[in-house]
Amino acid sequence: MRPVPEIRLMRDHQLIEYGPVAFKNGAMNLWLPKSADWYSSLSGQRYHRRHTFSQFLLFSVDDTQTISKPKDAPTDPSPSHDHP
Repeated sequence: MRPVPEIRLMRDHQLIEYGPVAFKNGAMNLWLPKSADWYSSLSGQRYHRRHTFSQFLLFSVDDTQTISKPKDAPTDPSPSHDHP
């Protein structure tokens, strides 16, 4: 990233580390983020934030969709407001 002197941002960098994650059922291993680091130099201050990830849960969602014609609109039984 190039510096942005208008907002005094001199550095902005992210580092994400991935690693294999084995789930309890043992049937599947996925490469997921283990940690994410953010480094920045803004207005003469240096910042570092670190996030770590663990205890992943594996779940699935099933969905079905049925498309049909719209139902007929009900007739309005309310009295008319056109009384003299």
